[in-house]
Amino acid sequence: MRHAAIARVYAAALLELAVERGEVPAVVADLETLESLWAESPEFRRLLESPELGVAQKQRALARLLAEAASPLTLRFLVALLRRHREPLLGSVLAMFRRLLDEREQRLRGRLVSARALGAAERERIETALSRRLGATVLLETATDDALLAGMVLHLADQTVDGSLRTRLGRLRDQLLTAPLGKE
Repeated sequence: MRHAAIARVYAAALLELAVERGEVPAVVADLETLESLWAESPEFRRLLESPELGVAQKQRALARLLAEAASPLTLRFLVALLRRHREPLLGSVLAMFRRLLDEREQRLRGRLVSARALGAAERERIETALSRRLGATVLLETATDDALLAGMVLHLADQTVDGSLRTRLGRLRDQLLTAPLGKE
């Protein structure tokens, strides 16, 4: 089984249990903490991925580290990962959990790159318009890229919509270069 498929199985199981027990907000908060630790702490990753440490040692370290902060469900989930030696998949499992939760709650996350910085009101207006059109809540991360010249590029789900001036000028250039020359 591929890593992504394995991560999906674990994420789906955790989501199902969290929904059944009404613990989705607590588990989401725990997973956000774990994502931060995973992304920002090489020591945390080394702890989980270390072949020198046994499952029991890793379990004790996690219990000390997360005892007050994490829900019992999240801790049991982490122990299950450890016992099956799936701790290297933690980052993938966390990302898959977010994706499955977004699907369940009809949310689409995307990235909007514009030539100039967008204000919060502008971003919200675009999110609202896209949400209405797509029938799902759209959440956009924004970024700027001066190379676009003007306009924006939207990356949403598996699609990209490029409305940048750079792309329009490129298309115009291609048309001019391939257009047949008329007789004078």
